Amino acid sequence: MALTACGGGEGGTAASWETPSAAAPATAASAGKQTGTTGKQAGTTAGSDKELCEAVHRADTVLTGQMVQAMQGGGEGPSTADIKQGLTEFAESLRTAAGDGDSPAAKATRKVAAGATEVAQSADPATAGADPAYEKSNTALEKACQAAGVKVKL
Repeated sequence: MALTACGGGEGGTAASWETPSAAAPATAASAGKQTGTTGKQAGTTAGSDKELCEAVHRADTVLTGQMVQAMQGGGEGPSTADIKQGLTEFAESLRTAAGDGDSPAAKATRKVAAGATEVAQSADPATAGADPAYEKSNTALEKACQAAGVKVKL
């Protein structure tokens, strides 16, 4: 999920997210639990890139749901703490899903997880998420998942 800082438009929020089409689970950790898969099963070590990318999609849906829920509390959007927590859980879900796989999708997943962790640890994660290097890693993972037959939009 890309976090982008608003450029001073009227009535804008600090960050924008794609709204999920269905209600998202409460935490990123529950993404694997709901489908009965563990990270190793969803990763390329014991599964396929398609399964890995489906796990990435679930983790992104959870993160999106968390941010939408935080925005519903009123105010200008999710707090810095909400973003940090969500990204930390998202990164852990991605690391677990990728396992020790060596496919392009697994490598791209671990790179996005590292970037999400870095963004979560920054003082201003909404701005850090707009970093071109982070966006580039997200795009690389989207393309790797597209090659595996799974549409992922981070």
